[in-house]
Amino acid sequence: MKRLLLAVLSAAACAKSASLPVINSFTATPQQVHLGVSTTLAWDVSGASQLSIDNGVGMQAGHSVVVTPSATTTYTLTATGLGGDTTAPVTVTVLPAIAKPVITDFHASPGDVPAGGTATLSWTVTGATTLSIDQGVGDVTGVAEKTVTVGTDTIYKLTATNDGGSVTRTVAVVTHAPGTRLTYTDPTVAGKIMLVRNAGLSTPDEIVLDVKVGPAPVTAFGFAINLPLDATGATMVALPASIGNATLNIPGISTTGAINVGSSPTTATAILGAAGSPIANVLSVGAAKNKSAAGNSADDTWAARATLFSIALKLTSSATAGSTIFAAASATADPKFKAAAIARDGSAVVASTDVAIGDLVISR
Repeated sequence: MKRLLLAVLSAAACAKSASLPVINSFTATPQQVHLGVSTTLAWDVSGASQLSIDNGVGMQAGHSVVVTPSATTTYTLTATGLGGDTTAPVTVTVLPAIAKPVITDFHASPGDVPAGGTATLSWTVTGATTLSIDQGVGDVTGVAEKTVTVGTDTIYKLTATNDGGSVTRTVAVVTHAPGTRLTYTDPTVAGKIMLVRNAGLSTPDEIVLDVKVGPAPVTAFGFAINLPLDATGATMVALPASIGNATLNIPGISTTGAINVGSSPTTATAILGAAGSPIANVLSVGAAKNKSAAGNSADDTWAARATLFSIALKLTSSATAGSTIFAAASATADPKFKAAAIARDGSAVVASTDVAIGDLVISR
C-alpha cells in the first residue's frame, strides 16, 4: 500500500511540474472579411501534443487553416500538452457581402466574319476590379473593347471579378469562307419588339430577319415597320420570292408566326421603296390579324420571344462588300423610321422607341 501511494504521488508531482504549452501567436489574415470571403487562421505553438480549434474547425496538425465564417466569429485555439491546456482567441469580423460585378452587355461586331478575319468584342461592365476573356485574349481590365482575329467559329467568355466573386457572359463569332455576303449584327439592347437574325434560314447571299417579341408578352392586333435603308445599299438588296425551299406568298415576308394573317386575303405586305417614290429607300413591312369571322376583332397576346413574322432580303448583282444596308444608330434617327404594334382600337401598344434593330451590312 505504501508503494502504491508513493507511485501515485510521484505521477502527480510529474504532471504538476510539467510546463503548459506555449501559444506564441494565433492570428487571422485578414481579420476583417466580407460575407462569403475566406480568411486564414495561423499559429505558432510550442510544447503541445495536440491542437484544436472550436466552431467546427476541429483538430489541427499543421500551422494554418482556411475558414469562411458566415458571421462575426471568435475562434479559440486549444493547445494540449503534459502540463494541461493553453488557449488563445482571435475574432474574425464579417462585413456584409460585396455585390458581384454586373455585365450589362457583351457583343461582337461583326458576329460573322471570313475565316482569318477580325471582329471587335465590346462590353459594358460595372463593379469589376479585373476583366479577362478566354481563347487567348487574356486580361482586358481598363478597356471596353478588343479586336480579335477569328480563324474558326469561336465562343468568347468574358469574366468580371471583384472581391464579391466572378460573373461571366459569352458571345459567339461565326466564320465563313471569304466572299460577298449579307451580315447582320443583332441589337445589343432588348426591345419590346426586336429584329434578330434567323441563323437557320439565312445564307451568304440572303438574310432572314425574325420580327420577335422581346422579354415580355405583347397584346396587340398587328405590327408594322418602315425601315430606312442606306441610299446606296438599298440598290444592293431585293425581296426574294422564296426562303430556302419554301415559296413565299408575298416576296420578302414569311407570314408564319404568332400573327394569324390568314390566306384570303393575306393581311401582310412587304415593299422596298423604289427611287422617286414617296418611300424611296424604305423597307415597309407589316402584318395584322385576319378576322376569322365578322366582328371577331379581339387582340391577341403574343408570347415573350415569339416570332411574329420574318423578313427576307437577298443580294443583287450590284452588291459591293463594305456597303451598309442599314445601321441601327442612323436608321432609328431618321424621321422615316416608324414602327408600332397596334391594338384593334388603333392605339399603339409598342412605339418606335420600343423597337430594337441591329446593323445589316455587306461584308466579305
